[in-house]
Amino acid sequence: MVAVIVGSRKLGVNSDNLVTSIAASLGDLITLSLLAAISSFLFHHRDLWFLPPAVGHYFLLLIPLWVSVPRCSPPIREVLQSGLVGMALSSIGGLILDRTVSDPNFEGMAIFTPMIHGVGGNLVAIQASRIAAYLHPCSAPGTLPPDMASNRPDPCTNFCSEGASAIATGHTVCPES
Repeated sequence: MVAVIVGSRKLGVNSDNLVTSIAASLGDLITLSLLAAISSFLFHHRDLWFLPPAVGHYFLLLIPLWVSVPRCSPPIREVLQSGLVGMALSSIGGLILDRTVSDPNFEGMAIFTPMIHGVGGNLVAIQASRIAAYLHPCSAPGTLPPDMASNRPDPCTNFCSEGASAIATGHTVCPES
């Protein structure tokens, strides 16, 4: 990640456009690696009938710990709550996908689903990074610059305006306060 940031700075490219996508991909890669390792372990020990339920119960017992530790910080608590809502919506999307894939008219749809979801997630991550990169030098924590207080950026403005090109090249100019 550090090499990508340093390299993008030397090339004059805003590193937010690259790093967020790479970080999201690394998160997915690590998750899939853990899933593959645990699945491989369980497959090699499939003769032990109690092992899969024990592993499942172990992870279920860790959920209160994973929830209670972040809840100690109010900003992280807010992120945790919105993450749980996002996870619920994603689960509903999975149920819809399951129904769609079982329909013979849409049998090829499952192939494109990860790409569709990945592109949307990466665009949101890039937009959030651009907003954060703009706010960091231009305002104090908890306050918005004057131009942003009345006109909040949306995806179209962020990706298609002249200000977006300045942000994309890393030449962020703070508005006069």
